[in-house]
Amino acid sequence: MSQQAENVLAALTAILPQLGDKAATYERQRKLPYDGIGLLRPTGIFTLRVPEEQGGAGGTLHQQMAAITAIASVDSNLAQAIRPHFFFIEELRVHGLGSTATAWWPTIVEGALIGNALSEASTSRVGDITSTLIHQADGSWQLNGVKAYSTGSLFATLLYVAGQDADGVRRTALIPANRDGVTLNDDWDGMGQRLTASGTSYFNDVRVEASELLSFHALDDRFTHIGGQRQLFLSAVLAGIALNASSDINQYLSGKARPSAHGLTAKASDDPFFLRTAGDVSSAAWASRAVVLAAADSLDVAARQPENEAAALSAAIDVARAQVAVADLVLPATTRIFNAGGASAVRDELNLHRHWRNAQTVVAHNPLDYKRWAVANWEVNHIQPPRTSYF
Repeated sequence: MSQQAENVLAALTAILPQLGDKAATYERQRKLPYDGIGLLRPTGIFTLRVPEEQGGAGGTLHQQMAAITAIASVDSNLAQAIRPHFFFIEELRVHGLGSTATAWWPTIVEGALIGNALSEASTSRVGDITSTLIHQADGSWQLNGVKAYSTGSLFATLLYVAGQDADGVRRTALIPANRDGVTLNDDWDGMGQRLTASGTSYFNDVRVEASELLSFHALDDRFTHIGGQRQLFLSAVLAGIALNASSDINQYLSGKARPSAHGLTAKASDDPFFLRTAGDVSSAAWASRAVVLAAADSLDVAARQPENEAAALSAAIDVARAQVAVADLVLPATTRIFNAGGASAVRDELNLHRHWRNAQTVVAHNPLDYKRWAVANWEVNHIQPPRTSYF
């Protein structure tokens, strides 16, 4: 572990109280946490996984997941909003070809923040795209299309975009978020994770320079840890939500909570059943973080030897196990928090329900039953999970 990476984590720890100070209020008011992004920048978190030889901190995936869990423990929206930045860096490290493998590091080190504009909601299958990226006579390209779930786009300086060329070949590019023809909206209407800037993005005759096109190995060329990193990131957010819920319920019991009319104690903070609830939530949060970091260690083994498909496969299975285990811990925990209080615990003023809503939304990204299936299909039938960004 590099000293620079340790310094990043120390700087991050120092600002966590500020990051979380307004999170519940912002969520209630639907106010995007631009100030949170501003607080994160000086910590160096956005270059944590950039290799040291490229000017970054050279941190491990264990350190990355610990950092994301910590951010989510005070603001889960902020933690998820920066996910595209981190998965682009990982893809650049492992799958970058030719000039793509080196050309973008200076831009990232100088402060670029990358948002996502890859997914589309109008296709018949998740992952398919209809947007077009067509070569022009002057050597440039032109992007047209509508993207959904554009996580982090409104905070970003660069957008990771995708479109099909005239031959139906999928192409990707990295373009400025403020380029002419780009329209970004904060219209994500999910019940949770409302401040991740995951709205609709419109691209109308957007010019893309040839130098902005990206060249990557296809995900199915070989099994790598790329998909696992993307997926474990969500579990890290989920573990952070549990930690935040635990902190909030402890604070509630110490302050505003009242004992029930037929309670056994004069103070809510002494009620054995309320304390049992708080203890359950705390235990689930602790275990979730431990599971995430254990899976991150498996990813680090694979990341250190990118040509070793066996290590990547082992990590993918561990991440799938982690996703199931963490969800099975956090979803019940964020439901049980309301057992530690009466009607006042569900008031919007406290916004305790955001933890349940946010956890459900994060888990909904990928069907858990397919994770269970993938684990058992490997263990029983020795069949590898799909080579996609979902595993």
